[in-house]
Amino acid sequence: MVESPQGNGGFVGDVDELDQVDNERRFEPFGYALSVNVDGPVEVHQLPSISAGSRSYSGVTALDPVRVANIDPRRRVMRIVSIENDMVYGNSQAQAAAGTGVVWPKLVPLELTHGDEVWIRAVTATTTVSVIVENWAS
Repeated sequence: MVESPQGNGGFVGDVDELDQVDNERRFEPFGYALSVNVDGPVEVHQLPSISAGSRSYSGVTALDPVRVANIDPRRRVMRIVSIENDMVYGNSQAQAAAGTGVVWPKLVPLELTHGDEVWIRAVTATTTVSVIVENWAS
């Protein structure tokens, strides 16, 4: 672990040096990958979202799952709220359709911090589902 000159374990450098892709390219000419294991606590700085989007899906039924998000590694956070009825959340159409996903109560925001596909359906009858997505920089 590289420590700051003060010896307090602080970050040395600037935020631009944290670009993982750039660091991986630095070692390509040498023909090996650099693996790093962190031992102990690490100070992190959360960067702001660079873009956002929102949409509502009306008439989401219990019989037909709706894909509300594709796979996206840039996704920082996604919030989903079902308005009239409970919903089923799954990472695949089959999971949502079979009801093996998570049953989530209406009017309680579901916050997801992964980049997988997201499928939803109503538990019973129909519901309106609102989705808000925030993305990291590309």
